[in-house]
Amino acid sequence: MKTRNVIKGKRSIMEALKAETSIKIIYVGQVQQRQGDIQQIVALAREADIPVQVVTQEHLESLVGEENTQGICAVLDPVSFKTLAELKEAAPQIVLATDHLQDPYNFGAILRTCDAFGIKWVVFPKDRSASVTPGVIKASSGAYHHLNLCRVTNLGNALTTLKDKGYWVYGTAMENGEDLGEAKPHFPLVIVVGNEERGLSDRIMKLLDGAYYIPMVGHVDSLNVSVAAGIALYTLARQCR
Repeated sequence: MKTRNVIKGKRSIMEALKAETSIKIIYVGQVQQRQGDIQQIVALAREADIPVQVVTQEHLESLVGEENTQGICAVLDPVSFKTLAELKEAAPQIVLATDHLQDPYNFGAILRTCDAFGIKWVVFPKDRSASVTPGVIKASSGAYHHLNLCRVTNLGNALTTLKDKGYWVYGTAMENGEDLGEAKPHFPLVIVVGNEERGLSDRIMKLLDGAYYIPMVGHVDSLNVSVAAGIALYTLARQCR
């Protein structure tokens, strides 16, 4: 399962180089080519025998499809997703799953959090969900290159398969759950975060072995999904290590 892969931004491309990701070519804007951090990226690329081409800003934007490129983008080999079968064969661990997230920034921020906390696998649905785009990779600050992304046709079926493999499935909930601070999760586990507006779907809620809410004492009654995911990942992962 592969899709075209163009990434943008200095941090994303630097992380791709560090991870020895297969980069076909790097494009640098005429205006930004003399910037110190871009020159550093160009030097690393040339050490790795990766072609570098200086182009106009218009050319950069046409490659990425967006204006905010930071003066650099790279063409990688097509995105290659992991399969559920590969996850089943991997060592038992903590897995993050997303239930139809829509916002690319939220998805990218969650990928960044996963890498920060040592979560190596992310499961997400193929349809009606943010996928891997230049914006997502940039929002992840390059963490995408260090993760195993598993795109599935049906998230509910995937979670059922993992439960049969011995995984416990926990989700974040606004209500009708337990205080996250009191959580005592079992290992291995999947942590599921829901859609920005609707939260977890009814089917996913029925598959959970436990639902947790984040107690708040301020004036707002909810958190951005990427923030909530970060708190849940940190708390539950810490309980299992």
